[in-house]
Amino acid sequence: MSLTIFKATIDAEHFEFEAPEGAEILTAREQFDHICIWFRCDPTRPKETRLVEVCATGAAAPSGRYLGSAHLFGGQGVFHVFEPNSATGPASLKSVHEWTAERRAIIDREQNPRTGIACPRCGGEMVRSEGGELLSIPPQMDVHCPSCGHHQLVLK
Repeated sequence: MSLTIFKATIDAEHFEFEAPEGAEILTAREQFDHICIWFRCDPTRPKETRLVEVCATGAAAPSGRYLGSAHLFGGQGVFHVFEPNSATGPASLKSVHEWTAERRAIIDREQNPRTGIACPRCGGEMVRSEGGELLSIPPQMDVHCPSCGHHQLVLK
């Protein structure tokens, strides 16, 4: 078996590329204003779809192994490439269990009247007022202090 190095080009909308099974991603860089991925593989192996994640400087960085950065448009855009931890799909996909647990936590938070906000008058904890959500931009909610009765709008 002879290993060979190949290159795949990805664009801003498709972070997938075809590579032989078991290909080892070596690095990611720019070439002619495109993001390119170099990988070492056995070219006789069947092809599979591989995924990388890309973020711009200043954006939230995905988890996974850092592969490199691409300086595009004369260095005006710098994009960082990561190999997701999961070999089964995009790192942004969650299992049903993870999704359910996150949704349950959101519901619990919304149903729990506690806010963790100190009342500016007495220092007691302010709680959500019943039906106190405003459909404003940004969304706000009414909170009150059970100790002294102070009401205030806060960002939701």
